[in-house]
Amino acid sequence: MWAALLVAVFGGIAWLVLRPQKPEPVYQGKTLSVWMEQYYRMGDESAYRNKNAGAPPPTNSAALREEAAMALRQIGTNAIPYYLKLASARISPMQMQIMYNKVVSKVSWRTPWLRTTCYRWATAFSENPQKALLGFELLGPAAKSAVPDLIHLMQTSDSRNSRRSAAYSLSYIGPQAKDALPALIQNFKDPQEMVRDATVTALFAIAQDHKTYRWRPECVAVMVPALSQLLTDTNTDVLRVVFMLGDLGGEAKSAVPALMPFLNSTNFQISSATATALKSIDPAAAGKAGIK
Repeated sequence: MWAALLVAVFGGIAWLVLRPQKPEPVYQGKTLSVWMEQYYRMGDESAYRNKNAGAPPPTNSAALREEAAMALRQIGTNAIPYYLKLASARISPMQMQIMYNKVVSKVSWRTPWLRTTCYRWATAFSENPQKALLGFELLGPAAKSAVPDLIHLMQTSDSRNSRRSAAYSLSYIGPQAKDALPALIQNFKDPQEMVRDATVTALFAIAQDHKTYRWRPECVAVMVPALSQLLTDTNTDVLRVVFMLGDLGGEAKSAVPALMPFLNSTNFQISSATATALKSIDPAAAGKAGIK
């Protein structure tokens, strides 16, 4: 058993080291991944401490982070393939067995270079999607070309970290990502709360004009029918859908028939939220239903 696990470890390490790498964009002599690492570590004190054996971040961490941000902005949309790769990071069942098996852990901690490689392997599936969304945050609407790939990732990935990263990345792209609205709405059926939370953020970022706080008509035309239909699916996070329709206010009048049955929900949160949403959407209909 030990031998098989060790073979798997060394096989995984060999794959990490020897796999062909595509050339990365370079700015001022540093590769894109080096700049991203600097940007990520300098912005997250706990990440820096984990990476550097508990050491506190340097006193000039803010300056170093801004330096990295400037470099990433200069690289611009050339970084999109790299960010998509980061967002797609996942951990396989074999990696899970290797990383969390006590025997292999003991071996790795006795061998510094093996420990470092194992750390990279173990953390990549959670850290890399986080780095990706930071990259898309810097790009903003300029990353519009990534929307189809982010939709695909959100719909197909078995990693909650990747799906969350894709949703947040779409929020940073903003109104330019309106084609993602149908896919985002389906996220209200995602089993992971972190993904559903990211979805709400993305819907507001894409569909609402943050200067006037009005909903974009072309987005409402997509959202209201889709949200109403979603209420008929038993796998839906009903509470979040009801809140979303309530936030749309009078724009969501066509959803009133779909909302009405939830006034009688045995879940007090849902029935209460439905009453509040109906008052926001159609006060007349709410009054007829006995909602004060």
